[in-house]
Amino acid sequence: MKNLNSFDFLRQPLAYGSFSNLLKLLWSNGGFDLRYTPKALYVIMSSLIGTPTRLLEKIIYDAKVENTSIEHPPIFIIGHWRSGTTYIHRLNSRQILDLSGVYSRFHLKPSLVLPL
Repeated sequence: MKNLNSFDFLRQPLAYGSFSNLLKLLWSNGGFDLRYTPKALYVIMSSLIGTPTRLLEKIIYDAKVENTSIEHPPIFIIGHWRSGTTYIHRLNSRQILDLSGVYSRFHLKPSLVLPL
């Protein structure tokens, strides 16, 4: 059995996610096994901590996102590791292919890219 003092239980993919999504996930899977109570409590608390900022972001940016018009359809570059997707991304970023827009390899929150 792993030692909980190693803080390995803090690295959870569901941490700081949407609390409503976490509740749906727990409901659809019948809850969690009692062996994972420390992990579950950490994920639940981290989701609750992030809820006020998530709601504030929704209030501020939902209308702006909904009113944004997209003139050209987006391009998604999806591929297997080491298949050339980064190369294609870099070509597009340099606008060699005469494409315009914002290019990113990362998922960004609206508050990071939209002005207040």
